[in-house]
Amino acid sequence: MSGTISSLGIGSGVLTADVIDQLKDADKEMTIKPIERKIELAKQKSSSLDLLTSLMDSFKSSVSSLDSDLLYQSRDVGGNNDYVEVSADAGVSVGDFSIDVTQIAKKNVIESGSFNAKTSKVATGSGDLLLTLDDESFKISYDSNMTLEGFRDKINDVAGDKVTASILQVGEDDYRLVVSSDTTGKDQEISLLDLGGDLKTTLLQDTYSSDTFSSATAKIAENATQTEQLKVKLSGGDEFTFDYDNTTTLQNLADMINDDATASTKVYASVVKKADGEFTLLIKTKNEVSDQSVSIEDQSSTNELSDKLTTNATNISGDSKNVQDSQDAKFKYNGIAMIRSTNTITDIQVGLSIKLLQDSGSANIEITQDSSKISDELSNMVTSYNSLIDQIDKMTLADTETNTVGVFNGDSSIYGIKRELQKIMQNYDLDLGVSLSDYGVSVNEKGIMSFSSSTFETKFNEDPQKGEIFFKGGTYTDSNDVETEKSGLFELLNDKLYSYTKSDGILSNLTSGMDRETKQLEENHKKTLKLLNQRYDSMTARFIEYDAMISKLNAQFSSLNMMIQSELNNK
Repeated sequence: MSGTISSLGIGSGVLTADVIDQLKDADKEMTIKPIERKIELAKQKSSSLDLLTSLMDSFKSSVSSLDSDLLYQSRDVGGNNDYVEVSADAGVSVGDFSIDVTQIAKKNVIESGSFNAKTSKVATGSGDLLLTLDDESFKISYDSNMTLEGFRDKINDVAGDKVTASILQVGEDDYRLVVSSDTTGKDQEISLLDLGGDLKTTLLQDTYSSDTFSSATAKIAENATQTEQLKVKLSGGDEFTFDYDNTTTLQNLADMINDDATASTKVYASVVKKADGEFTLLIKTKNEVSDQSVSIEDQSSTNELSDKLTTNATNISGDSKNVQDSQDAKFKYNGIAMIRSTNTITDIQVGLSIKLLQDSGSANIEITQDSSKISDELSNMVTSYNSLIDQIDKMTLADTETNTVGVFNGDSSIYGIKRELQKIMQNYDLDLGVSLSDYGVSVNEKGIMSFSSSTFETKFNEDPQKGEIFFKGGTYTDSNDVETEKSGLFELLNDKLYSYTKSDGILSNLTSGMDRETKQLEENHKKTLKLLNQRYDSMTARFIEYDAMISKLNAQFSSLNMMIQSELNNK
């Protein structure tokens, strides 16, 4: 039809396409443009509501944090020093306590004698080394071809869950095997016993070894008729006396030695299984007396003690030394003496971790509420609040000087949000005698909120419990000891924000309404435009017909006029 429209008016010179376009534009301005302006306004409102919803969600996130128990359970620990380091999980009771460290827990570290190289041989034949600690034994196989490196690797392969072996070069042509327990505690003392007899003494320690018993529970004096005594003697002169009777077992004797406050600083006893039915008491000297030999003497007049512990016992010589004895940690918690096998203590109070760092030191620890996280969240809340209120102001603006009007100007539901939020934020709690401004949150004459962290810290730390109740609610006890459950400011605010953002809340309803309105306007626009186009398509068709008729009349008139003019000229 475009060719037809472009030729419109040729016949009449009056009914042209420009005339139709002008008429159509005028009709569009009257019928289509108002709908388009409404659609544009609806889209602006939808966009503004999307932004408002996003800002509301951000504000609600901060408010929800301030209404959460977790925020107020953060703890700060003061008093840590070079001797003690304490950390506290959320919710640990606030308070203070003292820690006095006598000794920290240590691993057992054994250093062998000297080897010329890492490839030096460790044995003259084949056999097993029995490595025992914490009531667990490991057999380390060796042969005449095994090197120091190979022996190290073998220990790590077999007993790597309990000990760590390494080679240390301490000088030129001087290499040492170092074996250390992986954990601390006095029960981590390592005992070494060569079962094959062909391991070089460079790898062995000076150790007392009893003759073999049938089991660890074998009696050491079955025929004793009364309580007797025995002595564990060191060649340097130290002696330790222990009682025994006909019920005392080999394991009992080892435990008595290790539990004795004095003896346990000099020696360590263990019962090891050499083979089925062959159990031996081993006693090794500790670092302080590492070069001394050990013996056991029966103090009874009738020699009731088994000679497997006395005359039939042997002392094994070796060049390996304890460079660090294993030991438990000993400390006082609020004056109460305690012993632990580790330097990290977590069983005194749930959520409390105490690390002992050095011997012979003390610390006074104070656990307080960590208000810095509350301060940070208040700062975030103020920022998100200002962004939210600024958006509401822009949406409801009516500035006569600049002739600027917000897309929701006159909408009481939007402006009502601002009014309700401001009312809650200005709440003054009569029972507690505080408002948000007391905690550093203030509002100027333009409605802009600001936050002073120093004001908050000062006020909150005066009475953290009062601040927590004011912010998130809780049980308030008045001067008459009457308890009242109070709702916190941010609890109220969180509930109010939920009423705005829930599925049937104000924002959701406004957004749904704008979506429906936009859809209806777009459908109306499409329908009206279609009718307008149909109308002017019909008008164009009629103009074409009229133009053809006028063109035909003009042609007839021109022919008649020529005939008239011809007759006139002939006369």
